[in-house]
Amino acid sequence: MSATANNARFCCLALETATQRGSVAACIDDAVFTVHLDDSSGSSRRIYQAIQEALNRASLQRGDLQCIAFGNGPGSFTGVRVATSVAQALAYALDVPVIPVSTLAAVAVEAGRSRGMEPVAVCLDARMGEVYTGVYRFAADGTAEAILTDRLADPATFSLEDYSGAFAAGPGWEAYPDLLAANAGYIAGQATDIWPGAAAVAVEARELFRQGRTVVAHDALPNYIRNNVTY
Repeated sequence: MSATANNARFCCLALETATQRGSVAACIDDAVFTVHLDDSSGSSRRIYQAIQEALNRASLQRGDLQCIAFGNGPGSFTGVRVATSVAQALAYALDVPVIPVSTLAAVAVEAGRSRGMEPVAVCLDARMGEVYTGVYRFAADGTAEAILTDRLADPATFSLEDYSGAFAAGPGWEAYPDLLAANAGYIAGQATDIWPGAAAVAVEARELFRQGRTVVAHDALPNYIRNNVTY
């Protein structure tokens, strides 16, 4: 299968293991086949097993893949590191490009896709009394575009005043109820049950691939944001 042929199907493998609800997805155009992981911080062996399960469900071989997409953080240091290393290893072995996707963008994509939410203020628990947050809208091509770039924030002071009308998505809002209460006057709705997933990473990667927004394996890097390891 030629990755450059105009009529080629889009075949991608996506990984998202930045939180405890990790997953792997194989994608053929609009069809996404997802396998959920029991423990994202586990060994890469389980991830490779899930990869094979996802490929089997999609009736794909590794050689059919045109790219590898992965959630590059922020999130669990261990989970992000594992996804990065697996994505790099597969890309090297298959000689295909990589598409890093923000873990927060994955939440925004799912919120937009399943709930029609936009813009989306994403919040994940960063532990140590902090949160990872970013605000996203959707470009004309459907990709998630950060209007507040991913960052580490103090839930006691973080405000959406400048992004009034945004939808609150992600489990971090529920982890810090005072943060949600303090911003209640600025949000248009909430979906704290949306977690980052490989399916959303695959959806985002599909358009990025068509635009040629890929990197070589060597340049597929994690975005930890926080320098010190917490979990």
